[in-house]
This record gives sequence, structure tokens and C-alpha cells, in this order.
Amino acid sequence: MKRRLGPISAAAPLVLAAGLTLSACGKQAESNADRPESSSASAPVKANDTTLTRATFASAITAALLRAKTSHISMAIEFGGQSIEAEGDVSIGSSVADTSMALTLDLGAAGAAAGAAGSLDMRLIDETLYLKLGPMTDNKFAVIDLKDDSSPIGKQYSQLVDQMDPSKQLEQIEAALVSIDKKGTPITIDGVDSQPYVIVIDTTKIPGMSALAGDAASALPDTITFTMFVSKDNLLRRLAAEVAGSSVKVDYTRWGEKVDAKAPAAGDITDKDLESLLGGATTAKRLSTTKLH
Repeated sequence: MKRRLGPISAAAPLVLAAGLTLSACGKQAESNADRPESSSASAPVKANDTTLTRATFASAITAALLRAKTSHISMAIEFGGQSIEAEGDVSIGSSVADTSMALTLDLGAAGAAAGAAGSLDMRLIDETLYLKLGPMTDNKFAVIDLKDDSSPIGKQYSQLVDQMDPSKQLEQIEAALVSIDKKGTPITIDGVDSQPYVIVIDTTKIPGMSALAGDAASALPDTITFTMFVSKDNLLRRLAAEVAGSSVKVDYTRWGEKVDAKAPAAGDITDKDLESLLGGATTAKRLSTTKLH
């Protein structure tokens, strides 16, 4: 019987896809570093009717993201008759070091099957990941220092976060992109007309993709096709994909609005490390290998 991807594995292509859109930020930020500050950071992105191409889509979308800086995220994952939903906010920086995110996942039956709580709260602040897994983490946030190379659990979670690191992703994306095609008519997302583009990437050319998929890596195809919906201001509005019987959709809304992504209060952080709380098995590992029928 063909193996289905678990929830974390199913999300991996969309995490990568999100990395595609953020990948050029680092180099563009570097090229702008010597320019004097101006009001352009808060200026609205101009509408552009030009069709995005393989040569232009990364730079065009990156410029729009850097102007908008913030977004609300809604994610839906369907797999094996089960579903996971997530809501959160992201503040986009020129690298992971100055990118922040707050995300709450409703794990539903998938969480129960993996031995996790019904919901998972995740925050990424200053290259530190905070995870709250209900009773599994004493109803507090466990801390994972993604900069600590000596921590096995830190390395495991940093593989996920690394997919959003612009400085590491640009060359990978350029090498992995197979094609981009404008297809279909625009649809309305967040009150804005958004043009669908069909993107094909070669997963064999993305270092770390197998690690993201965990033990279900063998279920990943050599190429993944996903649809990116982009508005005339070149802002990403939706990413959607179907991989190995699983589907993932991420909506990006409220671009440019104030977001609230910050570290938990000291009293909400446990002094125990995550590995000891989970008995040596990380939730990422459990969720990535969970099979539901």
C-alpha cells in the first residue's frame, strides 16, 4: 500500500514554497544596504500587469514582500481523511535572524495519533523557537535554540526553519525551479484579484527536503507542482499543492498590517528541555511519521 505523508511531511513542500518567495530577500537586502533610507518602505506596491517569468518572479515578489513586511497566515492540510488547520502572523526580515512568526496549529486527530495535544503553539523570535504542546510541555513553552549546533533537537527543528533563510535558499531555488506558467483567470483572495501561476520544482535538487519529510521521504515525488496566486502588486496571496495523497493550502492576507509576534513571558516558559519532556522523541518526528487510515 502506498504510504501517505504525515502532516509535517505534507507541509514540507509548502514550507519550501514559502522559502521560494522569501529566498531573494537576503541578497536584495544586501544590495539595498548602502542606499539611504527613504519613504519607500511604507509606500504602496505599484500594480504591475507584467506576467511573471522564471527570470523575474523571485525578484518581483521579493520586492513586494520587503515593502509589505508583514502578513497573516492561514494554513489547511488534508491527509488520510484527517485535517490540520493553522493561523498566525509573520514579520519578514532579510534573514531568519530578523524574521519572526507566531503560529497556532489545530492538530485534531493527527495530534492525538502522534501523542500530541490538540493544539500546538509555535513562535519564532530571534532564531529561537518556542513550542507549547499542552500537557506534553507542562502547558508551557519549551525553548529550542536554533543557533545551538550541539543540540540534536535544535538541529532537527532548524532544518524546518532553514527553509525560510534567504541567504541559504536563493541558489537552491534557482537550481530547483523547473518551470513557471501563468494559467487560468484571476480569483479573489482577501478582496484582491490574484493570478494563478503553476510552479514546478525538482525536489531532488533541494538539500534538506528529505529531512523535512522524515521517514516518509520515499513518498515524495521527484518533482512537485504547486499553484501560486499573485496579485497585481506582486504580493503572494495563496500557495496550494497536492503531494502523495495530501493537500496543503496557505493563504497570505492582511499584508502590511501590524502583527503581534513576540516571545512568551518568562512565566510561560518551562525550564525543562523539550527532549526530556517528550521522552527522547520529538513531536516533529512523531507527526512526520504518523499514518492515519
